[in-house]
Amino acid sequence: MALSTNNREIVFESILNFRDLGGYQARGGKTVAWRRLFRSGNLAEMTEKDFTKFHGELGVGVIIDLRSDFEIKRQGLGKVSHPDIVHRNVSFVREGGKKETNDRQLAGITSMGELYLNMVREPGFGEKIVEALGIVADGNGSPLVFHCFAGKDRTGILAAAILGSLEVADRDIAADYAMSTAYMKALQDKVNADKSDPNANKLPDFFWETKPELIVFFLNGIRKEYGSMRGYLTTHGGNDCLFGKLERELLV
Repeated sequence: MALSTNNREIVFESILNFRDLGGYQARGGKTVAWRRLFRSGNLAEMTEKDFTKFHGELGVGVIIDLRSDFEIKRQGLGKVSHPDIVHRNVSFVREGGKKETNDRQLAGITSMGELYLNMVREPGFGEKIVEALGIVADGNGSPLVFHCFAGKDRTGILAAAILGSLEVADRDIAADYAMSTAYMKALQDKVNADKSDPNANKLPDFFWETKPELIVFFLNGIRKEYGSMRGYLTTHGGNDCLFGKLERELLV
């Protein structure tokens, strides 16, 4: 049975937190196209049945992998390492995910909204976001997915950047962000059970929160410092050409 074209959450056997970013009202009265852009958690454990749905039914042909080199080496690519799929790694992890870097980013932080603002203020981070947007803009209509490990933080920042640049309302960006909540308990249990990573269970409790107000805090911070999401992206190398291509690629 073919998948409905307006079913936002898509269930797989071994992929968590996968959904369609289509259907949101955007710039100029247009709508983000369905079945064009997806966000997800880790894809490395994809089963054969998952791959048939992912590539065969959804037709995903481009992947933006936001993980670090360390994560990719440790977790692998799985079935998406396929000749018909373009895999682009745009790491949103500073200094390869060193513990010292992670500890510095978390120092004094009490919420994920604060952490997201700290991340996008890091030198070079904005350029990485613009690089990822360029891949989306050059998709030539091919369905594309971007993902990290949990599908909520790095993926959430990129989703907010894309939707924000298309002038999707904050309430819709926040509602989309909060949809990750349903997956966090299972993912937290899985991470804590992984004895091969001694630092995994040392994450603060707030790390697993996906309340809508967290991404609203982040969006308000961007607006206060840069005027708008497009203002932030322009400061880090974006331009009207990029935004125009994104609109043509994603809006209907």
